Amino acid sequence: GQLYDVAESTRGSVTTGMTVAVQGRTCVTASGTLAVHEATRDLSGLLTSFAATYVYSCDGAPPNVGELRLQSSVDHVSFAALPPNATSAPQSVTVTPTVDTTFGTAVLGTVSSGTSQATNPFFPFRIVTDTCSGATVAAGASCDVSLTAHPTSLGGQLGTLTLPSTVGTTYVTSL
Repeated sequence: GQLYDVAESTRGSVTTGMTVAVQGRTCVTASGTLAVHEATRDLSGLLTSFAATYVYSCDGAPPNVGELRLQSSVDHVSFAALPPNATSAPQSVTVTPTVDTTFGTAVLGTVSSGTSQATNPFFPFRIVTDTCSGATVAAGASCDVSLTAHPTSLGGQLGTLTLPSTVGTTYVTSL
């Protein structure tokens, strides 16, 4: 995946960024990120699948969060809205490889800053149990990573669970 800044910027005649307008009103100051989790094209260059999550803040208001998907194979876990510092019930992500696979360490990352649970004590998601990290899982068998949400501020928060493997496949779940 790739993380992009969505604030508009202009260089010469080219403007990049993301603009959100509501009832004809646009933002004076916008900030946020777009995290692309999957983008596939066919041989002619047409987009065949896409998955991205975004965080977008307009004029200092709490951020809006969301997803953009087109025939995506990236998993997704949703948590109900919670007040800051509350903890959700655990939700499980089940991974079933198609070939014998040894997994690396599961990593939680945020879409807004690219930081991970290991480097940020205020991280909005937590791994509760993990039977995948470091495990060798036979083809057709499965392992689970159980997660909770623990928002630290108002507004939506997005993240990713990434589980690398020795067979070259990285399993990504958007949160």
